[in-house]
Amino acid sequence: MKKSDASGAGKVARLIFDYLYLHEKPSRADAIVGFGHFDMDIPVQCAELMLGEFAPRIIFTGGKGSGSIGLKRPEAEYFFETLTSQFPEVPAKSIILETRSENTGENLQFTRSILQKNYPELAPPGGIKKIIAVANPIRQRRVWLTCRKDWASVKVVNCPPPSTFEQQSELFASKGLDMVTEMLGELHRIQEYPERGFIVHEPIPEKILQAMKHFSSRKG
Repeated sequence: MKKSDASGAGKVARLIFDYLYLHEKPSRADAIVGFGHFDMDIPVQCAELMLGEFAPRIIFTGGKGSGSIGLKRPEAEYFFETLTSQFPEVPAKSIILETRSENTGENLQFTRSILQKNYPELAPPGGIKKIIAVANPIRQRRVWLTCRKDWASVKVVNCPPPSTFEQQSELFASKGLDMVTEMLGELHRIQEYPERGFIVHEPIPEKILQAMKHFSSRKG
């Protein structure tokens, strides 16, 4: 591959990354929800948000799914262990675990069931009014669109872990994954999932559609 071609592809990939990496300034909420993945910066971000007094409780949701690369037990359990080992000042009783889900829709469905059964005062609708959603950076936009579909009554603030294109590329490479391929998969889900009832519809900006075509044409 010519150097100029590689540079151009990198710029296009960064456009996609910046679109998927939806992040906002944190604000006070009822709970922080960490969505399962192999990215252990997620529980760190959740802990730091709680210690910053942005919410009184954390919910970790995740069994074993497509984001569980290298994990032998539920993602939520790894999150819990990471948080409690690195942040002993966060009380374990403030953390709720959901460990059965295999995808983002189930993250929300199974979490609602746990809240209805064990914490009815928190269960949406009527309980939690606002959450801080913490997902892997390239999954954050789809998580947000899923929340708007399945937890429509809940306001969502997007606060994925602070990261960069380079850091995420290295993280995925460490698991034997190509981040560009993973990002294109995210975009296809954002296109296709509304018709399947999984997420709300959001028009993808034209520049991002052109970026998708750029990589499709290269494969062809």
